[in-house]
Amino acid sequence: MNVGDDTLPSRSRQAEVTLPKDVPNAWGASSWNGKNGAAVSWLKSKSGQRRYFASRVFRDRAGTKPLTEGVPSVDVDANLREYLEGRKPNERYASFDYCFNYFQSFRESRDVSALVSPVNIQISCLQLGFYLASWGMFRGSAELLQKSARSLIHVLEVVAHTETSLWELDAHCYTESNINRLMELASTIRQAQPSMSDTLVTKIMLGVFGNVPAFDANFKRGFGVATFGPKALRKVGGFFQAHAQAINAYCVPTLDFISGEPTQRNYPRAKVIDMAFFIEGLPSAEPVAS
Repeated sequence: MNVGDDTLPSRSRQAEVTLPKDVPNAWGASSWNGKNGAAVSWLKSKSGQRRYFASRVFRDRAGTKPLTEGVPSVDVDANLREYLEGRKPNERYASFDYCFNYFQSFRESRDVSALVSPVNIQISCLQLGFYLASWGMFRGSAELLQKSARSLIHVLEVVAHTETSLWELDAHCYTESNINRLMELASTIRQAQPSMSDTLVTKIMLGVFGNVPAFDANFKRGFGVATFGPKALRKVGGFFQAHAQAINAYCVPTLDFISGEPTQRNYPRAKVIDMAFFIEGLPSAEPVAS
């Protein structure tokens, strides 16, 4: 694999790359942006040797401006530690874990269509419904306030017929084509619930697929965006590229509902970015967990 290839290294196994001649020899730096737009990162071994890894820096449609430009500057580590301090088995932050675990278990067993089977449909609606309620979608002027969990059946029918590759998308692979596919998925989900807000559709996509952050008021305020759309997703992709090491480090295991202990299933990168900017956008008087 050469620097600049479109192939992105996976979280679990980075791909060793061939370096261009202009990679600096200085020790101590952790990354470098080459003239071809590729970001090169390296790890230093105890013996002083380095292994180089590459990931693509996404650019705007004209291909001229790196999408890391304009990305908010935040203390990612501090925000994520603050969020995780509030994630306890009986607190609302864990509602994401239980919902995500449920839906991902069907993906992992390659049986997502079973989500809407007569045996599972009620549980599927209740899983999604409680997660959404826990994250504010059944309060105040929210569109689901006057609805029961059964109203989510049509949304779950969309979920059950979503192609496998869309379940596998995450913030590290927000190419232009993948961003378009995510927007098409959002549009299909909206058709199941007319007048669905950005907040609701992205909370569903996060809790079920884990492929986008939830564009609620806190996230949008913290991240500096007004709406959910292709431009905002390019910005999310740029933020991941600028903070990949920290984000990957916080892809922590979800919590198990029965035991309250960590599972073998990790948070997606989109959720980690969501956490960082949910905290960043909190009103100063609001507690971390409620």
